[in-house]
Amino acid sequence: MLLPNLIFIDYRHSSPFIPDLLTALIPKLKDLGYDSFYDELPPEDNVESLFNLFRNAEINLTKTIDYLNTLLSLLNELVDCRSSNNLVVIESILKKIHDLASAHQDTKCTPEISKKINDTWYGADNEIIGVSEKDIPNKLKTWFARNIHSMIANLEGSLLTATSNKQFFQTIIANQIHYQGVDDAEAIKYILGDNIVAREASDSLRARIKSGDVSALSTNHTIKLLAADKTRDKTMASAYLAASRPFFARTGALHLSGLQDFIIANHSSEKSLMRFCFFDLCPNQQDVNASSQVNNDMALPISNIKMSIANRNIDDLADEILAVVKAKIKFNQTVIEAKDDTQASSDVSPDCARNPSRLFASPTILRKHERCDDELESVRRLKHSRHAGL
Repeated sequence: MLLPNLIFIDYRHSSPFIPDLLTALIPKLKDLGYDSFYDELPPEDNVESLFNLFRNAEINLTKTIDYLNTLLSLLNELVDCRSSNNLVVIESILKKIHDLASAHQDTKCTPEISKKINDTWYGADNEIIGVSEKDIPNKLKTWFARNIHSMIANLEGSLLTATSNKQFFQTIIANQIHYQGVDDAEAIKYILGDNIVAREASDSLRARIKSGDVSALSTNHTIKLLAADKTRDKTMASAYLAASRPFFARTGALHLSGLQDFIIANHSSEKSLMRFCFFDLCPNQQDVNASSQVNNDMALPISNIKMSIANRNIDDLADEILAVVKAKIKFNQTVIEAKDDTQASSDVSPDCARNPSRLFASPTILRKHERCDDELESVRRLKHSRHAGL
């Protein structure tokens, strides 16, 4: 039985959705025979250190949110900030916020915390320009309350992501899945480093380049960025091709076409069709349309199952993905069984596995496994019946 290697396309690395989905899929994929996971991270990262990284981030983020809520409570208790006692409290809160910013300067997992707190600290000076001395405490109270609310909301989002990734790596360990980072360490250092601002700028620039924005091609940084991305695509695709065991993987959406180009250049179309299946998990329908334009779906030679994950239940989506994987496995088995059948072989084309409804487009293969589409449809009916409360 030939298990296709599964590559899950992640559009937003900061979202908890993909880690949550993979966490739900891991035990079921393990039952099918998948025992390796390839990640878009450098090889030196190991699963235990990543689990500890996100566990510590979860702990630190929880403490920080609790601390900010305490400061918010102190602010809310101040009815009239003009009294001398309340002014002392305001000054104390100023010091606490400054100390909090200093404490998070070396937090690699969430470097944006320090920036947000520092912006709040230094921005306070601008808020009191032209304000009468007696009104300064009230002005500062309003300023800090508003910004602390904003910080808490942002940190709660980071906490969800940290918790999701912690549970994901914990599930990898519990199910004894072999973990391997397959990104190019040197290239990723150039693009990402430890600077989240540089990371966001690089992501934005790559998206502009992919969309055909000619103005984005004029800088030296762009040239180096494109070369680094090409190196990363080659390094990850080489690891995929060298795999001796069936694996599942995750990688960013901007690598989709580059990975497929390299795989098809070093593999026959039929082998690529059988060995690989990409799940293009778009955050919403708008991203589905954008992905089709940026990645030029018609030019993608390998199975590319496109799904919108907007408002999707994790378990429902996991069931649908598993149905596609099982159908793909049957497709591969049929091709193997039909190798001596010239007609069956000629029926197989890269279009057969572009989406679940066409997975068994080959007439010969369709006759052998005519119930496969029924199985996929039964999963969809089950999903709709759940939503309908049946």
